[in-house]
Amino acid sequence: MKAKIKRIIPVFLIVLAIMGTGISTYAASKVSITLAANQAWTKTYAASRSKQNSDVLARCHSVYPRYGGTDNFQKIQCRIVDGAGTQMCYEVVTLSETATGNTSIPIRNGFLNASTAYFQFRGNTSSAANAVVSYYGN
Repeated sequence: MKAKIKRIIPVFLIVLAIMGTGISTYAASKVSITLAANQAWTKTYAASRSKQNSDVLARCHSVYPRYGGTDNFQKIQCRIVDGAGTQMCYEVVTLSETATGNTSIPIRNGFLNASTAYFQFRGNTSSAANAVVSYYGN
């Protein structure tokens, strides 16, 4: 009996480790980003996709002035691109820090088999800002 348990425990631990790393590759939770002035797109943030869903998810937890001052910001914009920079979503999506959940962003036909979605963000005005976002390849 003890021999069986000694063989089962390592297998169980390996399965747990694989499951844990698989989950983390699909999501990025609460990442702090910098949004440049004049609505320039950020660098890309990659998230693996399961290819089982026709959308990805994103959320803006907060957005605030980059250099201090009065915080009048509430929204940022998001788009999804492929590795070549081609837009995978139908339109640029506005994310609001007042939203209580993730925003679904549909993937265009022809990109549904992409194994990675690259998220880009920008400010909703010409001012520079900082934001905290989450994004999920779904």
